[in-house]
Amino acid sequence: MNKPEREKQKRFFMTDKNIKLPEIAVIIAMTESGLIGNGDKLPWKSSLDFEWFKKNTMSWPMIFGRKTAAGMPVFPLRNRPCAVVTNSYDTEIKPAIDNHGSYLSFGQGPFFNSLGETLRFYKNFDKIFIAGGTTLYNYAMQLKQPWFELLGTPNGDKPLVDTIIKTVFPDGYVTGDKYLDNNTIKLMGEPYFKRVSYQEYRIDSSNTIFNNFTLRHEENQEIISMPARHKLSKKDTPFSTIRFEIWNRINENSGK
Repeated sequence: MNKPEREKQKRFFMTDKNIKLPEIAVIIAMTESGLIGNGDKLPWKSSLDFEWFKKNTMSWPMIFGRKTAAGMPVFPLRNRPCAVVTNSYDTEIKPAIDNHGSYLSFGQGPFFNSLGETLRFYKNFDKIFIAGGTTLYNYAMQLKQPWFELLGTPNGDKPLVDTIIKTVFPDGYVTGDKYLDNNTIKLMGEPYFKRVSYQEYRIDSSNTIFNNFTLRHEENQEIISMPARHKLSKKDTPFSTIRFEIWNRINENSGK
């Protein structure tokens, strides 16, 4: 799209101020240094983080990269619309079944060539989750593309991501090879976002029970009901602490 066409399209979309934009949320589990994966899988097991993830995302659309989706034990997730962003899905397509269209080799679900196409597919929802992996997180956080191009909606110059929902594990307990870009880590905190909710779990001396050590809601924020105590399963990585945080973008002129 050349510059005159771009400006014309921008003016057109900016005329309708009544269009409600979806909240775009990133949900991520990471170590303090930004490790998020080992190959195409998670480098840890955490039933407590699984509970946090499920409670935050249930019923909302989820967007994954192809490698992340293919590495999941089950795809799509139960009771959540799930889509895949991929530029190399040709060899992943299986023939249409029961008149439901083609599907990916690792599970049924819509797939798109770009994040913009995927967001437009779900734009009538109030909230959309971006759930990894590394390439998709880096792209979403560093995206410069205006909203009017990405979603066909007004408020063209705002950043994409509104909310970051984090699980933070301490370093030194696991190894892996997938790290967030340093610039992405920087963009996930102050001064771009403000932490509005914080919960920390600490493991007991027997390494079997997580206790909810602190719960702080720094602004009016919907409380995610998490247990006061959580027993580790046999497969869980026994981290010393686990933090659950919610960060909201500091909006200056976003119009949202």
